[in-house]
Amino acid sequence: GGLLGDLDAALKVDLQAGDVVHIRISGTWPIGGSNGNFLFQVDFAIDDDQPTGCLGDLNEDGVVNVLDLLLLLENWGACPPECGAAGTGDCCESNDTPFCDDATCCAQVCADDPFCCDTSWDGICASTANNECEICQPEPDCGVAGTGNCCESNGTPFCDDAECCEAVCAFDSFCCDTNWDSICASFALDECDICQGAAL
Repeated sequence: GGLLGDLDAALKVDLQAGDVVHIRISGTWPIGGSNGNFLFQVDFAIDDDQPTGCLGDLNEDGVVNVLDLLLLLENWGACPPECGAAGTGDCCESNDTPFCDDATCCAQVCADDPFCCDTSWDGICASTANNECEICQPEPDCGVAGTGNCCESNGTPFCDDAECCEAVCAFDSFCCDTNWDSICASFALDECDICQGAAL
């Protein structure tokens, strides 16, 4: 109560042990007013979001002792690798270490076979990656498996016979840049030995 009423203020500051806080209060009374008293109160509270407990209590038994030191020494050294970490090896080949260097592929393979991340990225892991991971698929090119039959329209650029593909694309680059359509196939039927006797 009184002339000033009740004033409350909250201020959050980060303090370390040994910090000193200076607080200054100033003001004036109204003209003709009488002397009065200030009631000044400061409450300190610990932020609940801050970590609690002993900083060195690694085994969380409430005591920092030699057991915590042994736990630290047991785990001394570089932090363990993880999916996508540099140096973990090519996902598409066996690399004798856990994990591999593409995070998406690594997670996909290890979901199927945890051994690949727990123990070693062996030939089975690499085989799975080659079957399932986009990064392990060969770039489309003349003669690459899966690029389609040269002797017919196949809906993809390139075709699966390198010699025929290169001959056709030298005549019409559209066949390798965009799509192996019926024009590409027709040219292959006329020019490529593998297409002799094939029907468009």
